[in-house]
Amino acid sequence: MAATFKFAEKCLYDYPENCLRLARLREKLAGLYASTTAGTQGWEAAHGGGFADPVAVRELKILSLEDEIKLLTKRVESIARLLHILDAPALEDSSLDGLAKLIRLWYFARTRREKIAEAMGVSERAVYRLRKKAVDLTLKYMGYA
Repeated sequence: MAATFKFAEKCLYDYPENCLRLARLREKLAGLYASTTAGTQGWEAAHGGGFADPVAVRELKILSLEDEIKLLTKRVESIARLLHILDAPALEDSSLDGLAKLIRLWYFARTRREKIAEAMGVSERAVYRLRKKAVDLTLKYMGYA
């Protein structure tokens, strides 16, 4: 269980960067889809000698990018959905109050714990309890709980 907790925390810490990284990967993939290598293959490559097939290399890059995008998308969209739910103004579950704020302060802004407690008007112990709840909920939204 400790490993999944640390994994969820890493996903939360990496969320802002992963959002940017995902956008860059999608742009790169779009560029690969748009590029064409037709007619650039030399005679040696076409006949089994010399250089690698640029079409095959491009296809391998596309497959690799698609896999990476799929993995990052699952992580990013899970956390985005969780934050959207936690930010809902008509949140009926008062036990979830403050979780979005805690996630943003603790994981995205990397604020010191005593400052989080002060900003939220709770004790530091309450901050740690909220942190556990936030990570458990993150695991649930990511499909690991």
